Amino acid sequence: MKFVIATLILLAACGGNGETGAESQPSPSPTTQKLYGTMTLVTGGQSLRRSGDDCEGKGGYDDLQEGTQVRILSEDGDLVATTAFDLGEIVTDPFGCRWNFEVEVPNDLDFYSVEASHRGGISYSRSELEDENWIVHLSIGE
Repeated sequence: MKFVIATLILLAACGGNGETGAESQPSPSPTTQKLYGTMTLVTGGQSLRRSGDDCEGKGGYDDLQEGTQVRILSEDGDLVATTAFDLGEIVTDPFGCRWNFEVEVPNDLDFYSVEASHRGGISYSRSELEDENWIVHLSIGE
């Protein structure tokens, strides 16, 4: 009898109701979001190197290739994520080379800047990214 009373007193003191914390706690919302993107080098052909359906930039665009770093910065200029281009692929409308990338970013910033190589960043508000399902399309060239 003393054991049952002691158990009930302990549960009451801890705010317990006989359930475990995992069952009574709401699940936390995710703190990151997958950001998907493309970078397209639009060119008449003179600024890209082809190998079958694969491609990369050349001349003034030789920094655009598989493995090119993509940086995501906060509105304060803090680095929040990095990723890299996948293998480039030839596209025909408009003609050029396109690279894909994806990265997990914090989902609670007001603004995000997406920057490929040394090309400077393009800024997006969180609401713009939400409206576009967290997909960005960057382009450079002619």
